[in-house]
Formats: sequence, C-alpha cells, structure tokens
Amino acid sequence: MVAKKKLLDEAQIEHEVLIAFEKGELKSIPKVKAEIARTVKIFKASGKKIKRVNIRLTETDFEQTKEAF
Repeated sequence: MVAKKKLLDEAQIEHEVLIAFEKGELKSIPKVKAEIARTVKIFKASGKKIKRVNIRLTETDFEQTKEAF
C-alpha cells in the first residue's frame, strides 16, 4: 500500500513539473556543469555508510570509553 502511494505522489510531482515546463515557468541554471559537479560531490559525501558494531563491555570499561571521547 505504501509503494502504491509513493508511485501516486511521484506521478503527481512529474505532472506538476510537466505543467510548469509547458507554461515556461522553469528557468535554466547558470553554470550547469559546475552545479552538477557540486551536487555529485554532496551526494557522494552524504552517501557514506555508517557501520554499526555491537560489543559487550563492562560498565567500568564503558564509562572509561565515554570519558576518552
């Protein structure tokens, strides 16, 4: 059910973009290549995955680790 709603939302967005394009409301971005490079850099930086690790510690070790950082 969630996937169906997502498709409907995406279709609505596409329709709105098409209407705006047809009305001439969309404007070109100056320095397109630089903007694309900037956007790619942002996505690459935010796309780094965080690895999660589960370990068992005594309470004393845990407190010492917290204090160290």
